[in-house]
Amino acid sequence: MGRNRLYSAMAVALFSVIIAGTTAQGSVRVGIGFRFGFPVYFRPWGPCYPYYYPYYPYPAVYVAPAPVYVPPPVAAAPVAVAQPAYRAASTPAPPEALPEPRRDEGVQQHLAQLASPDERTRSESVIQLGRLKATQAVDALAATLAGDRSSTVREAAARALALIGSSAALPALQQAASTDADHDVRHSARFAIDVIQSGR
Repeated sequence: MGRNRLYSAMAVALFSVIIAGTTAQGSVRVGIGFRFGFPVYFRPWGPCYPYYYPYYPYPAVYVAPAPVYVPPPVAAAPVAVAQPAYRAASTPAPPEALPEPRRDEGVQQHLAQLASPDERTRSESVIQLGRLKATQAVDALAATLAGDRSSTVREAAARALALIGSSAALPALQQAASTDADHDVRHSARFAIDVIQSGR
């Protein structure tokens, strides 16, 4: 209502100004125009919301997840591992036993070499008789232990008697252990006595 009154007062004032101006000129042309308006309100029926659109919720949109590709497991081929080749330790074959005729021939040959003038030959023959365990050479070895001029041969004879291990050699060994002039001969004779008595 206050806005309508303001429009009416403005129209009256304008009309008065026009009349006053035209009176001074002697002719009057009067044109009056009126414009009427009233507010129109839409829903929701309030002056504060001239334009209102109702809210319509959007329909739910379902977005399917992207497919996930899982590759099938690949079976790994077994890797052949080379196993180290172990060779069994070879056991040395036992020495072949000499046939009795051949063994006797060797014993007789070494017994004959006890009379050799060469010291080295006599010493090697004495050792071979001990290795052959020639019991038939015990008397010859005892004689060598008691009377050979070389201390090397006598000491070899004591060791040969220890290898044979016959108790028949004990008297000669005891004699050499107590009376021989060479220290090594006495030592080997005592050792041979211990071996024979202990039965090793």
